[in-house]
Amino acid sequence: MSKITKTIAALGVVAGLGVAALPLASYAVNPTTVNLTASLDDSLSLSVTETELAFELDNGGAVVKDETAATVITNSGKGYNLNIKAGSGGTALTSGDYTIPAGEAAQGTSAWGYNTDGGTAYTAVTASDVSIAESSAPTPVAGTTTNITIGVSADATQEAGTYTGSFVLTAANKA
Repeated sequence: MSKITKTIAALGVVAGLGVAALPLASYAVNPTTVNLTASLDDSLSLSVTETELAFELDNGGAVVKDETAATVITNSGKGYNLNIKAGSGGTALTSGDYTIPAGEAAQGTSAWGYNTDGGTAYTAVTASDVSIAESSAPTPVAGTTTNITIGVSADATQEAGTYTGSFVLTAANKA
């Protein structure tokens, strides 16, 4: 074989290998898309600082108050509602046949109610949910706290007894 033939043969082999490698090099540089899906469900929690409140009343005396705090934590993008309503026993505090009705507690009246501003005006607890706090966004990691003050008063003729009742707090993510 002559030098020219060997050179042409060698160049042919090199050119052939280059053409054979071309599709592999082209394939290796094509971009590939990877799609991701990550799911995070809504979460919601409600905690209270006190689940038992106690009051020592005087007939015709001043409003006696106690408080609890409700903390709501949610990751819902629309936020939450915090509601209050009377417990299953009804809106009145009861002692046998005697009652202290839900109402605006004030000196000289028999009534019990709540507020969320720490003031001296109280709203009657109802049998239906009433919104007492809300958010339109997720809460911080520590949550958002609402202070709830309960005030109870007894008029001069209120019968002696141990009066009991309850209220229910419910937190719900906004739809």
